Amino acid sequence: MHCFRKIWILLFPLALTTCRPDTPTFLFEYPLPDQQLDIPAGLNVFGQYYFNFDPVPTFIDGLLSSHQIDTAAIEAIVPGQARLVAVYPDGDFSFIARVSLRLCRSGDGTDKCGIEVFWRDPTPEQPSATLDLVPHSVNVKDYLLDDQVRLQLILEQLRDISPAVEARLQVGFRVE
Repeated sequence: MHCFRKIWILLFPLALTTCRPDTPTFLFEYPLPDQQLDIPAGLNVFGQYYFNFDPVPTFIDGLLSSHQIDTAAIEAIVPGQARLVAVYPDGDFSFIARVSLRLCRSGDGTDKCGIEVFWRDPTPEQPSATLDLVPHSVNVKDYLLDDQVRLQLILEQLRDISPAVEARLQVGFRVE
């Protein structure tokens, strides 16, 4: 009996690792077209600033066709990665303290529309020409199966008066 206990103690952790719930199958990356924006110089530290990109084509039909996947096979579309990239190497985002990226229905003109998909709070204080955003674990399948969406970038807190920065917003999702 004592030998059986030793074997059980050794095999129990193995049983726990093999009995995990099913994880979604990764089907493909889903990039949206890069969006160009100009952050003007002189934004006040106390304001909220909205940069709206509407309409943003999703190209979903082409992606599904090229991957030979039907919409019924998609369990979820979740945020993958997003970043702000300065077009010129001397541009930096250290003046931004908090940033939020929302995904909305095309044509929705309200502030803070849709659902927040990426964020960063606080952002790094050291100067950098790239600002990576943190993805939320939300399913945005209902939004991204449309032909067009709206992206809303919100600068909610600034550390300092903004310099002029010409930037690109790069956004990608994961289809599971």
